[in-house]
Parts: sequence; structure tokens; C-alpha cells
Amino acid sequence: FLAVVYLGVDEIYSYPLTPEKGIDEVNVIHNKILFPGCGPRHLVFTENGNTAYLITELSNNIVSLKYCSGHFEQYDQCSSLPEKCDCESTAAAIRLSPDEKFSLITNRGHDSITACPINNGRLGEIINVSCGGEWPRDGNFIAGGKYFLSANERSNRIALFHYAPVDGKLNNLFMDIILPAPQQIISG
Repeated sequence: FLAVVYLGVDEIYSYPLTPEKGIDEVNVIHNKILFPGCGPRHLVFTENGNTAYLITELSNNIVSLKYCSGHFEQYDQCSSLPEKCDCESTAAAIRLSPDEKFSLITNRGHDSITACPINNGRLGEIINVSCGGEWPRDGNFIAGGKYFLSANERSNRIALFHYAPVDGKLNNLFMDIILPAPQQIISG
């Protein structure tokens, strides 16, 4: 299956996919498991493919999902923002740590990166740190998971963080790279 997050209708579409026929647009599975207005944006799967983690752009929620044969079932969810946050913010990207014990989320507006512990689909208490710039469009692990990069679109900076796999904490190394369109470097 090809899983597609569809922000406009708050669903995940699962398209049957075969090498011989390609994408089957007729027999799509509509996973209507999300609440209206949440705006699903980015989906990542665990290596075994049985669990997925989704970030919702408009509501800044992390959602854990059980997955089987094109069907998703919501398992757990929490906010990617601190409890007392009253700023306007939209989530952009979600990544799994190499050991799949943490998800890292970029929050635009709040200008932060959230580390959320995960344990068999359950989401734990989040940790937020400054993204090292403005409007973190994307982020990703490098060097086998030792470091995390944050591509901060509006400040044209890529911030480098040391990642601690024991507790998910990020420590900014204050080694900024200034470039136009840094999000394109990390994501593609």
C-alpha cells in the first residue's frame, strides 16, 4: 500500500500498490480516524511496519497508529507543544530515532523541536527545546542518530544538535549553517 496523508479531509488514504499495475486508485481505503480540523501532515512507520506515527499540522498532535494491510487504528495521541503554550503554531515534520524509542517533531511558530518517548505505540511526556532559529520546516537525524539537524526556514539556518538516545534530549551545538532554503537540503 501507498499511505497518503490528506490534510484537506483529515484522513489517511491507503492505495493498493503492485509492481505490475502500479497504484490502484479505484480501491483506495479511506481511514477516517482523525478528528476534523487536525490537518494530518507527515507520517512515519516503524521498521516492522506495524506502527506509524503521524503529526497533525493544524492541531500540533502526535498520533500513534496501529497499521495492518492498509488499515490504520488510532492507538494514542498527545500534543507536541508544552501544556501552557498559547502561541499560534503548526507542526511540520516527524522523525523516529534510529532505535525507535523517540519521535522528534518540528513546531513552526513555537519554533521548537519536541522529543516524545514512545513505548510499543504509547506516547510519553514530551520534552521541548528551541529549534535554534525560526520556523523549523524539517529536521532529520544524521551520523547514525548521534545528531539531529533542524532546517529553520525563516532564519535560513540549519541548527545542529547532539542527540542523547537514553532520554531523547537535544543539546544545541551552536554550529549554525546559514543557507537559502535550508529545508530543501535536509528533506530532499
